[in-house]
Amino acid sequence: MRLNGKTEPMQGTGATRTAARDAYFENAEKRKSVRRSEVNDYTTDSKFRVVIDAWHTRQLKKNPRNRDQGSLEIYFSEVFHSKDPRAPKDVIKIEDLADFSIREMTAPRLIAHVDAILDLGFRVKAQRHRLLLIEIMAIPKQWGLIDTNPAEAIEEIRDKPAAPRGLTADELSRLRAQLQRWVAGEPIPGTPAGRMSDRDKTIPDLFEVGLALTCRPGEILGLVWDEPGREDGVSGGIDLDAVDENGDPAPYAWVTGIAKQVRGQSITRQPHTKTGEDGIRCMPIPEWALPVFRRLQDEHLARKTPNPLNLVFPSREGTLRYLNNVRRAWNNARGTEFEWVTLGTTRKTGAGTVMAELGSKATAEQLGHTSEKNVKYYAKAPARIVPRANAKALSSLAPKPAPEPVRAAPADPDPARGYAPEIPGKRRKSKGR
Repeated sequence: MRLNGKTEPMQGTGATRTAARDAYFENAEKRKSVRRSEVNDYTTDSKFRVVIDAWHTRQLKKNPRNRDQGSLEIYFSEVFHSKDPRAPKDVIKIEDLADFSIREMTAPRLIAHVDAILDLGFRVKAQRHRLLLIEIMAIPKQWGLIDTNPAEAIEEIRDKPAAPRGLTADELSRLRAQLQRWVAGEPIPGTPAGRMSDRDKTIPDLFEVGLALTCRPGEILGLVWDEPGREDGVSGGIDLDAVDENGDPAPYAWVTGIAKQVRGQSITRQPHTKTGEDGIRCMPIPEWALPVFRRLQDEHLARKTPNPLNLVFPSREGTLRYLNNVRRAWNNARGTEFEWVTLGTTRKTGAGTVMAELGSKATAEQLGHTSEKNVKYYAKAPARIVPRANAKALSSLAPKPAPEPVRAAPADPDPARGYAPEIPGKRRKSKGR
């Protein structure tokens, strides 16, 4: 049989000649529906596993979406089952679809796959699988095996209404006081008294810098005083004595990297933020935070242990600090009263303050986002107040007063005769007739 420019053998078998002939024609009809790739030897009867492997290879070699290593690890964990024997085997992975043929990867099958995850209550996982299936099923379309991407039929999974919570002014004041007591070794709710030497004295400073710059915890640990020789030409670093064009103080801190630990490797400082190069930004330092930054700078200049990266918050050895260790110290410092507060709460607190004063666009810039779409996860938009000028613009829609009805004036009696004049053309009837 001739298929896609190639001659391929085909046969049909059966108990009788008629059955064999029927099987032959049935196989011929099936073969006609098979499409062969224009760039490789795969067909629509090839297993979906070859598509998954092609996607995996593409991510490792090209990384077309420029994902950081941590994000790649998350996506790989959603596609493949873990090889760790301790990992549960009953979790849903995209690899579960690997034994189906490409032709069998229809929209109903893919929708059922995502719905099974939603039925378990894993909304974020379902969102990831939807995005991954759209991305993976684009490959057989690029090969010329399918005309449309069936995964695009999966409905968008909307997020639950965001309810970001930041610290109020009263909570902020009480937490600051508690952090100072904790550093001094005093007991706090949920944490008994301890030696000052056993407590991380940088925790209050990490908290204040997080509030001042509205940074991610990994970005705080990745802050540097000086960063010469960046390939992208960004000056980087922190300047506490900078002034603007008018000569007014304008201190700033560049957020150009993030402390990131990749699975199986030691922690490193990536030369970009979580959102890539788009997240690199120059942050103005609030005036109230300058004393904290100046004290940290003095400690940096007086430091005798090498600090090759010029980190603002280095370890005792002058290296990057592990975020898990910092979080462990923070959990002790926050106690039970502020158990809901994480290092990321400073980001939401700062975002909420900027949102209330300047709106969502300024908040997105403060957070390092390229759009205002995800601002809702960090700050709640204030109630919208429509300007009074809008009401004046609607004044033309006011109801018009109804015109007064026109009434005929009563006829005046003839003063000479004492009765009303006759209407022309109409005879008056006498009372005697």
